[in-house]
Amino acid sequence: MGQIYSPRQFGFYALVVNVAGITALFLTKSFETFLVPAESDEESELIYLTSMGLVVKRWFFFLALVIISCIVCLSLELSVPRIVDLFSLSLGLALLLAFYNLTYQLILRKLKYKVLATRGPIQNSAIGVSQWILNFSFLQNVGLIFGEIVGRLIGLGFLFSNVKSSLAKLPLRVWDEAKRAKIKQPVVVNFLSIAFDMIAAAALIILVNWFFGNWAGGQVSMAQRMVVIPIVFLGTSFAQYYLSSYSHNRREGLNLGRPDFDLILVKLFFIAVFFAIFLFFVGSLLVNIFLGSEWDTAGVLIKYLLPMMVISFVWNPMSSFYYVSRLWVEFLKVSIIRLIFIGLSALAGKYFELNLYEFTILLTCSSALIQVYGLLTLRRTFPA
Repeated sequence: MGQIYSPRQFGFYALVVNVAGITALFLTKSFETFLVPAESDEESELIYLTSMGLVVKRWFFFLALVIISCIVCLSLELSVPRIVDLFSLSLGLALLLAFYNLTYQLILRKLKYKVLATRGPIQNSAIGVSQWILNFSFLQNVGLIFGEIVGRLIGLGFLFSNVKSSLAKLPLRVWDEAKRAKIKQPVVVNFLSIAFDMIAAAALIILVNWFFGNWAGGQVSMAQRMVVIPIVFLGTSFAQYYLSSYSHNRREGLNLGRPDFDLILVKLFFIAVFFAIFLFFVGSLLVNIFLGSEWDTAGVLIKYLLPMMVISFVWNPMSSFYYVSRLWVEFLKVSIIRLIFIGLSALAGKYFELNLYEFTILLTCSSALIQVYGLLTLRRTFPA
């Protein structure tokens, strides 16, 4: 895809995907985080059904806002603001991501690791093929975005096919209750903590696109894609395992101690360092071989993003303990501090007129520093 589409197109694509991810969170209100730790399968399925209905209602509300905004602009003979265009493209993808987040967590609750592992190749292959085909159509400028939507539809269909049978067996009482049920969890605190965390994670791409344009956003996005490969292949798997197994153990009355936590943390850290050393020496070479000289900037940026990769590789699985242990307020504090640090770093970078490389280093190091603080905060909650 890097040889077919330009850095500018990749930059806009990355921006749309990140905005869609944040919008999906507003659609689900982070209810998906309650599915795995739920006390019983019936409670988990009730939360799932209730959340799916709420997602549809909220999506139509957002769609109405977009339509009204467009009508007002046209009636006043004004051009539609770029942010409305961006949100319009993100909205369809956001609905798929919201459904995916909920369904994924329900399957994870049932410990169906093979289903989740199979979904990845199916979905990603569909995304790649769709993006390649759309490059030859009149939709080339948004081919990456629509290809993502097509692939997500196929991946979501695969997940739905694996939960359909279990949901069909539910008593009618559960379906009736889902229509009027309210989620009995600290929804606001949990939602805010995850919202701040997700905005912080997307901040680099959004701010680079804003301050330096879509071309720079594309370069950072491609470098980030290369750097997070270990996180996608291994870090996500660790997160699935720790979230589901620790939730199961808590329901059985078994809890981790601080030595267990430290052992997991050290193992993840050394695995991340191994991949960081590998990417430090061959990352730029891989970019030159597979993508060409147009992406040289991305090759250089890979080295600057490696500290973020190491910390994120540890943070992503370990932060799931916040959800399982129901430490929502603590996670909210960490997320707010992280976003504030990133925002202050961005303002400082703009004030001192830092170049793209310096700006990237400043933001990623600020984010990683607070993630380390979050890990230390979490560690103190485990009994010594």
